[in-house]
Formats: sequence, structure tokens, C-alpha cells
Amino acid sequence: MMPLSRHPKLVAAIAALFIVIIFSLLFLLKERDYYPSKVFQPKASSNESVLFPSTKPADVVSIRGRITNQQCPAVKPANVSVTLDNEHSAVVNDQGWYELRNVKLNVVTGIPTGNHFLVVTATGFRTKIVRFTTDSDNKLNLDSRQEEPTRTSLVIDFNLHSILASDCQTEQAGREANNAIDAVDSVHNTLDEDQDGIDDLTEDWLTQRFAPIVYHGQRESNYPVSVDWLLARTSLNAYDSTTSERVSLATSVKLNNQAELLNKEFATGPRGGQNISSNLTRSFCKQTTYFLNNVKVQDQIGEPDRPQDWITYVHTYPNKSGGVTLQYWRCYSYNDASFLSFDFSHGGDWESIAVHLDSALKPMTVAFLGHTGIEYHLGDVQWEGEHPKVWVQEGGHSSYPDSKALKSSKFTRQETWTGGQAILWDGTPLGDSGGLLNMGEKTRPRNGQLFVQYSGLWGSPAQLFITSGYWGPAFNETDSRCANGQQVYSSTPTCSADMAHCERIFHKAWCDGMNGQLQNINVECYATSHSP
Repeated sequence: MMPLSRHPKLVAAIAALFIVIIFSLLFLLKERDYYPSKVFQPKASSNESVLFPSTKPADVVSIRGRITNQQCPAVKPANVSVTLDNEHSAVVNDQGWYELRNVKLNVVTGIPTGNHFLVVTATGFRTKIVRFTTDSDNKLNLDSRQEEPTRTSLVIDFNLHSILASDCQTEQAGREANNAIDAVDSVHNTLDEDQDGIDDLTEDWLTQRFAPIVYHGQRESNYPVSVDWLLARTSLNAYDSTTSERVSLATSVKLNNQAELLNKEFATGPRGGQNISSNLTRSFCKQTTYFLNNVKVQDQIGEPDRPQDWITYVHTYPNKSGGVTLQYWRCYSYNDASFLSFDFSHGGDWESIAVHLDSALKPMTVAFLGHTGIEYHLGDVQWEGEHPKVWVQEGGHSSYPDSKALKSSKFTRQETWTGGQAILWDGTPLGDSGGLLNMGEKTRPRNGQLFVQYSGLWGSPAQLFITSGYWGPAFNETDSRCANGQQVYSSTPTCSADMAHCERIFHKAWCDGMNGQLQNINVECYATSHSP
């Protein structure tokens, strides 16, 4: 055999091959930090996770992936944050790779088991929310030992969209990106029953996170109720002040379900004039409208001993700041109000607060509904974790960030989220509160909450505007506006609406800051027709 020293070219080739093999092994070891097995290599341009079938439930998960800006690769996301279920934070390197390793998954409050949420934020980019599942059809079992936790490994890549216009996008595209949040992605089927551009379970997750703690004073005379509780104790009627007598359509017929509120019509005047619809027509001054009869005196107190009926009705939508607005509505069978010796009580009452989240899903303001206007607070809001505290005016039910304007010194505490508790003002536990129920949009209700489309009054008409019933969430009067921006109603006993100069009413309490590029505001925020 000839010695290798006589073949210098062969020696050089072998050495070069050896160096290539060494560097290749080092590269593979480096990549292994993010992808421990070849089966987890991500798709080149995937925005969704790559999942693998198995048969066992997962309670420990590892998630890896890369965050890129495929629309403009030269602009790399900076100050990137990746969180899982708002409990765990990922490690992110300067190349956009992130990793969550061996994270114990907990059940997300109020969400079907197996659903979890990854949130990515970056400076100058729209927040991305992706829901993924770990049910029996979508996971990989890496440990077959029964006594060990089942371990699941996922790959979820994110493609972020820049907020500001750059060399890679037009100025118009930049403006559009600034007014949206990427919150509709899910690994498999996106659920968006109300078609507001946000995955339904993502909505529910956010509303559970920021659900308020509501304090009812010991001197409260009317406690919250559920819509179905109220409908079982009233009936649907029509009112036309242009005739000598009230037009009555269903005085002796109880409402069997929410659908029976809708698709009713009557014609005004003795000879038949304007057609008034129970879900399309909204009255300016309560003169011609459908209404619900006031409940009996014994039912005006609501359900003081049954917090299970204190359901908080939720409305969520993308807002103009690139985030999400979360509204929390309370229903009352009666509003007990007086001033000096004058009684200004009325039947049916709806009140609300709203948490407006920015594009990073952080509260930028909390809106408190008053009797005629909306007050915005943040610095003086009291928080318990991510839950804002709300104090309710006794009888009148306006919402406040503190108890300074209230008569009571002790308060019943209501935790509005699913599984939240109610505790009487003297410390006595009352059990679970009613939890949250998402109404969806007026145009596309969720969870069978068709009442949101009802455009009539929730109490009987009376001699004064202020003592007549008021409107529900989607047609609410609070801080409503004319096309010129003028406020429709003021604090007067009679109707202050200027019908001659206010042809349509924008229902701000329902649509405050709504993103018009993702929602049809013309349909969602206005009634189809109006009557006196």
C-alpha cells in the first residue's frame, strides 16, 4: 500500500471532507436546541402549528417556532414577547426563534378544556393571537409511561404584520394594518359565529381575564337578573301615543323564549301610518314603540339571594386602536330612583362598563356608563390582578370606579367570571355568581342571545320620558350621538332629542371605538328605522 504522504491532493480532499462533516454536525446540534427531532421541522411559510396525532391527553407541552415578517423580511420584529395562556413567557432570540419547554398546561377559566392561546407582541407590529388545541386528535405523545405526564411538542410559526407603512407596503396598507388585530387564527377551525373578526374562544378567554368585580351596596333595592328570568315575568306590548288608547298586542301572553321578542309589527295612527318593528324600529322619545310590561312589585328587587341569576352579558369587538374592546352588561328588572320627594323610578334597566385593550392587549381605558354619558378612567381604577373593580349606584345602577358617591358603607362582592363567587356584604358566602355570557353582535348574536336584536323598551311607558322604560345594550341611549356628533339625550325629565336635526342615532354605548374596517357600523351601530 502506498503511503498517503505521496498523495497530497488526496490528503487535502479527505481533510476538507472531515471539516465539512464536523461543521455539519455542529450546525445540526445548534438547530437541535429548537427542533429536537426531524419530525418537528416547520413548514417554510406556515402561520399555523404543525400537530401530530396521538391518543393520550397532554398536560405538559413544549412549543417552538419562528417569528417573521414575511411581508417585508428586511424589517425584523423587535422587542418580541411570546406568552402562553397569560401564564408562561417564551425565550426569544434575536433571529426570531422562540421556545417554551416542558410547560404544564392548566385549564383556562371559562374555556372548553384543551384550548390554549399564544400571544405574540412586537414593537411596530400587530399583536397576533393563535388558539390551539391539545385534544386527543391533535397531539404527539412523547412518553408512554402511564405514571409520567403526557408530553406534547408543537411547532407554531408566526408571520407578523407591520403597523407602519414601509418600503414593503403602501401607505394605505399601513393604515389598514394599524386598525386591526390578528386574533382570528386557530390551528384548525376558526370559530367566529358573530363574524366580528375575532375567534370566539379568543373573545371568551379575554373576557374571562378582564372580567370585573362588581360591588352592590347593602342599601341596593334592585339586584341583577338574567334576561330569561325577566322575560318569564313580563309580556310584549306596543305603545302608540298618537291614539287615545295604548295598542296592546300580547298583554296576557307570556314570552316563552327570546325569539318571541322579534319580528312583530304594528301600524301607528288610527288609519295606519308608520310600521313599527320590534327589532328594526327604535323610538326617539318613547312615543311609538314596543315595550315590556313592568314586573310586579315583588319582582322589582330582582334576585338578591340567587347570584346564579346575576349573569353578566358580554359584547366584544376589534377597536380602532388595533386592540379589542370588552363590554360587560348587567340587566335589572327595575330602576329605583328618587330625588327629594320626586319618584323617577322606571322598569327595565341596563348598565355596563367596558375595558378597552390596546394592540398589546393592555388596558388603555375603562369606560363607566352613567345616566347620560360615559366616563373614561384608568389611573384611578382599582384592580385585583387584571380584574377592574366596579361600584354600582344603589337603585340607579350607574357604574363608578369607587364608592365615594354611594350611600352604602358595606358591599356585596360579585366576581363576574366563570366560577366566580358572590359574597354578601356581611361576609356570608352566596355561592357561584352567574358568570359571563357572550351576546355576540347585534347582527349576528352568539349563544342564542337573540334579545340583543330587540329594539323596544325594557319597561312600561309613563307620563315622563325619564320614568319610562329604557333600551337594551344594542340600542342603548347612554351617550348616543347624532351624525354631527351632538349628544342625543340630556338629564331632563322630558325627551331632549332633537328629531329635526338628528335623523339617525349612533349607539355609542354599544359601538364605542369600534373598528369600522372590520365591522359594518352602518348596520351594527344604527337602527334600521326610527319613530317618534
